[in-house]
Amino acid sequence: MMALGGGPEMPFLDHLEELRWRLLRAVGAVLVGMIVGLVAVLKMNMIAVLSAAASPFLPDGKLIVTHPTDTLSIVMMLAFAIGLVLASPVVLYQIWSFVAPALFPKEKRIGMAVLAGGMVLFVLGVCLAYFLVLPASLPFLVAIGGDALATFYTAREYFSFVVTLCLTFGIA
Repeated sequence: MMALGGGPEMPFLDHLEELRWRLLRAVGAVLVGMIVGLVAVLKMNMIAVLSAAASPFLPDGKLIVTHPTDTLSIVMMLAFAIGLVLASPVVLYQIWSFVAPALFPKEKRIGMAVLAGGMVLFVLGVCLAYFLVLPASLPFLVAIGGDALATFYTAREYFSFVVTLCLTFGIA
């Protein structure tokens, strides 16, 4: 029997085995990316780089940490986000390699173009969020409260906001 894309059809258990190995490779890539992200966060002082946009609106220019484990949580969250972004080509390749045998050649060409364009658009979305939207949104968010509210950002909430904003713009 022939599969949709023209190749031989695989038995169900072989599909599950193939899926298992693809998932393990994808998770491994995310873990390796997370380790690289952890090194980047610690060695390149990513916390200072990312908090620079908020420093003009903070007392002493520093974010507030309110819990002993907040710093560790922030470092791990940033490392995971960086790892996910770094591993995304491998994860997308694993998904593509699992799905591609069932596609016709024309569908494969279109899929590759969509994946390449999607990756470029993701990077552009993250850059848009970090370089344009974040610096423009912070003054607005501070000014909307007027003089009645004092601005104190906790580090956890600020970095959660930055990562969510960048990933959301990247995906959108």
